[in-house]
Amino acid sequence: MRSLLSFGVVVVSLLIWGCVSLPSQKTGRWKVTLQRFACLGTCPVYTVSIDDQGRVAYRGQQFVAVVGDRYDTISRETAQWLRQQLEQLGVWHLADGWHHRPPVADVPAVALTIEDTDSSRTIRFLEFQTPAFLHRAAALVDSVTQVQRWIQKH
Repeated sequence: MRSLLSFGVVVVSLLIWGCVSLPSQKTGRWKVTLQRFACLGTCPVYTVSIDDQGRVAYRGQQFVAVVGDRYDTISRETAQWLRQQLEQLGVWHLADGWHHRPPVADVPAVALTIEDTDSSRTIRFLEFQTPAFLHRAAALVDSVTQVQRWIQKH
């Protein structure tokens, strides 16, 4: 009876431990890519991505200080912090497609692509007249990847 009780305690402990460790699934492979498209003026056109390992990849195309590819690395902790922020904003689980697309001709579009082990989706929106949480998400990716060093002309 005592060994059966001990076995039960071990099983319950393992189940609890398993439930407690479930959030660690968030640390699986993932990548976020921010792409900013052209407008009729001189809007910077570039793509920047960051993955779960902290690898940053940039490709400048037009109206940026650096045209071409650049690479960098940030800490995994900072990359994980970015993911947590995007989850808190509600962006991580948005559906693929356009979000809040007003009928405006000369407004640059933005695409935020989220890839993880289970899925890939691209959230598209326009730079203006879009909910603040989408702007915040794009600004966080720009900030964490330190993209200003490549897009800002001095």
